[in-house]
Amino acid sequence: DLSSLRYGVKYLPGTKKEVENIYQQFKASTNVTCDTIIGIGGTEESFKALANKNVGIIHLATHGFYWSEDDAEERSYVSFLANMNNNTQNFEDKALLRSGLFFSGANIGLAGEELPDDVEDGVLTAKELSAMNLGSVDMVVMSACQSGLGETSDEGVFGLQRGFKLAGANTLLMSLWKVDDEATQKLMTEFYNNYLSGKTKRESLQLAQQTLRQTHPEPEYWAGFILLDGLN
Repeated sequence: DLSSLRYGVKYLPGTKKEVENIYQQFKASTNVTCDTIIGIGGTEESFKALANKNVGIIHLATHGFYWSEDDAEERSYVSFLANMNNNTQNFEDKALLRSGLFFSGANIGLAGEELPDDVEDGVLTAKELSAMNLGSVDMVVMSACQSGLGETSDEGVFGLQRGFKLAGANTLLMSLWKVDDEATQKLMTEFYNNYLSGKTKRESLQLAQQTLRQTHPEPEYWAGFILLDGLN
């Protein structure tokens, strides 16, 4: 049932509950300043405003995507893919354009409709990410479908993980396939319970996955999330 997955651009009820739970967890457990941006306020502009700021953790609960070359060809009408076949684009640039996150307003651009010149299209591609400065960010949690995927080569995976790494982020928590909305909300809430109690990032994820397995034993619900550089 695609309606329960963090894929496409449909409304996800679990994401709002997820970020509200995590916000309360941080408020109760730390003295760190935290903020939430929900609903129509969750624009691409609001995310890009985080560049060059002293932000320790970014949690993104939204839709994610990775499109193959064939997928991109079928969506050639989408504005951010307009220059993909330009000869000036190298392999990495083209690959980074086919992976990203959807923010408020993405439906308009994805439908091929015109947008005002001063408005972002709501689709944050890995290519755009790579040009940002997120050097102060210790951890980015991409609570979204396929956020760990991308075009593979002998240099690694060219996708969101490449974009965030080029932007300077340290640890990435991401998914390898289309994830269930309700199960992901439970996994993420448990992950932060563990992390804020003093567990390492890796321990926190492993314990959260073990907990989720008790109610959702099928691997599709809990095994898709992985950590990159999550040692502490």
